Amino acid sequence: MSRAIEAALRFLLSAQDADGAWCDFDLPPGAAEAWTTAYAGRCVQEAASEASVAALARARGFLERQAKVGGWGYNRVCPPDADSTAQALIFLSQPSPKHVAGLARFFRPDGGARTYIWPPPGHGWGDAHPEVTATALRALLRWLPSDHELIRRSIAWLSPEREAYWWDAPHYLPLELLRLHALVPDTPVKALPDVPGPTVFDIALALECAVLTGSRGEELSRALIGTQLGDGSWPAGSILRLPEPAGNGAAVYADIRRIFTTATALSALVQAERAPSRSK
Repeated sequence: MSRAIEAALRFLLSAQDADGAWCDFDLPPGAAEAWTTAYAGRCVQEAASEASVAALARARGFLERQAKVGGWGYNRVCPPDADSTAQALIFLSQPSPKHVAGLARFFRPDGGARTYIWPPPGHGWGDAHPEVTATALRALLRWLPSDHELIRRSIAWLSPEREAYWWDAPHYLPLELLRLHALVPDTPVKALPDVPGPTVFDIALALECAVLTGSRGEELSRALIGTQLGDGSWPAGSILRLPEPAGNGAAVYADIRRIFTTATALSALVQAERAPSRSK
């Protein structure tokens, strides 16, 4: 497993742009910048390698330069959104309090967090989404106590019946809820799918779910390592949904540079390697 982790880390360090960004996907607004940089940066940071220190510093510098009024967006041309802002706050060591307050603005009175603030009523992107809410709560819990009114109201809004809005990966929302459950035990958890989805991305998510539920996920680890490419990356998959605002279907996009899937696989293998062995 260590060799797979080292190879993945080498790939991600080589895939970082000169300005510190980890860019991926290709949606109508272009490539993702701040969002993917924060996500990949958090995964690389978890590997705790001396080789990544300079790369992580460049990534933080990029995010600090890309910060907008109200947080971070998918890329420099998009307005701030809750998920990008939450991912940046989770990754950055000392973010500005104004960005923490900016993230809190995305929460509705009923407790759910909207992805975007700007859409008019009836626009799906302005609805509250459970995976975004869970990630935003994890970010806010670095500054707010678990019994804060906003936190309690949002935990009550979450339920196992809700489905992910932005992801075509059955383990994405269950993993976000399990991560939040580890911080706030009152968080409802979602039943795990019997098998992972067809992408390597979902196999990695399933592995981290297994670790958080008390298993080292040996079979999933073997499956993940067995699909690693020669350059240390993992194959891209069609994973990111871009729903029509009125709810009439969605396009699904792959992480064409393989950064997002590889970062996710790296994170899962690191968690699995650190998981205690189960007693015989």
